[in-house]
Amino acid sequence: MQQSEGNAEAWRLLGQLYQENDQDDQAILAFKKAHEADPYDLDSLMLLGVSCTNELVERDAKNYLHDWLKLHPDFSALPGVQEQENPDFIQLKDIFDNAHMQKPNDTQVLMALGILNFIGRNYMEASECFILGIKENPTDHSMWNKFGASMSNNMDLQQAISAYEQALDLRPNYVRTIINLGLAKNRMNDHKDAANCFLNALILNPNVSHVWTYLRQSFMKMERFDLIEKLEMRDPQLFKDEYLLIDPKHMPAPSMDRLATQDILN
Repeated sequence: MQQSEGNAEAWRLLGQLYQENDQDDQAILAFKKAHEADPYDLDSLMLLGVSCTNELVERDAKNYLHDWLKLHPDFSALPGVQEQENPDFIQLKDIFDNAHMQKPNDTQVLMALGILNFIGRNYMEASECFILGIKENPTDHSMWNKFGASMSNNMDLQQAISAYEQALDLRPNYVRTIINLGLAKNRMNDHKDAANCFLNALILNPNVSHVWTYLRQSFMKMERFDLIEKLEMRDPQLFKDEYLLIDPKHMPAPSMDRLATQDILN
């Protein structure tokens, strides 16, 4: 990008890296740059919808998903796409439902529907969309993570943990999923495993400063005040005597050995 600031693909790839490292504020800036460089880049618009949802900027997420429809050659002529300048969430979901009926195997449509259901707090409907997306592409680690998030919000924590573990099999250094797994473990009162997840997330990406708060909460629940004192040093390696810390230089290879697509579809 430093050599070619107008390289839309480079900006989009940078945004995806920020997104997977749980830095959606930076991801949004990168995706906007990609969109400026290429206003017809559909992938950047979809990813902007995802990151804005993660950052709870839901109105912007809706607008980017609507723009995705307006520019998509397969869906731009659907009723309501061009006529409705600013559809509400229900209207936009109806349009994406029509897009899904037109192309039921389109994983980006399924992702958008899942996101819209997520915004509407319809977590079971969201999970059904992500399941269909996984069925189409079982190795999509991002879709596994989103399925896990919908299950976690629906309080099916065991299913959420299985989905997060599947995402990590496919992408072992997926920081967002490591954090999500830790949050799910905390909700199951497995605070030591949760703390291990947060420490490993911080090793992989020291810039996710909010994770120190999650780590403190885990230690508080464990009443490990001795560990809380160490937090002031902001050094995950101080906990290596009690926790299994990963080495970023020796990460396991991605694996598809445990693909559990059939399990979630049954």
